[in-house]
Amino acid sequence: MLDFQSTNLKYSLTKSAPKDASGSPVTPHTALSLTYDLRAIATQEFKAFCQNEGFSGVRFIALPNDPKHFHFMVDNVIDVDESRCTIKREEYCSVCKNHKLVGGKTDFWNVTEPLADGFYRGNVLKGAGNAKRFPIYIGLSTQIKLDKAGLIKLNAFDLIYGPLAKVPL
Repeated sequence: MLDFQSTNLKYSLTKSAPKDASGSPVTPHTALSLTYDLRAIATQEFKAFCQNEGFSGVRFIALPNDPKHFHFMVDNVIDVDESRCTIKREEYCSVCKNHKLVGGKTDFWNVTEPLADGFYRGNVLKGAGNAKRFPIYIGLSTQIKLDKAGLIKLNAFDLIYGPLAKVPL
């Protein structure tokens, strides 16, 4: 089975990869970016911000070849309500125990209120081939703090608060 959360300890941000998976420019000062295989890479400033805020359920794995960056991992999981979503899975592989493609709309979650301050990840891997990830979500107050700190804009994360407005509480 493939591990879509593995860390490449040989990773180093280089000038040969000027854009992340979303097409955004990556510089040594980009607070959080995605590699081409969809691993979240954070700066020292982003790590310090998360530690100062006391967020639980997040990990920063050191990258020996790039001491200014970390593999950002989120352990807090929220479940997608698959009965209300349009998740598309194609071509299951019995060897790697994954689908070749997982896509569709996953905008309903099994939660009853907006997320608390912090970081969360969905329980459904999305992507194609060997480039799949668990989408990262944040609490609304976390987004406000990130914006105020000048670290990250809304497009870096999927914001769960909006779709929750559709869910009867």
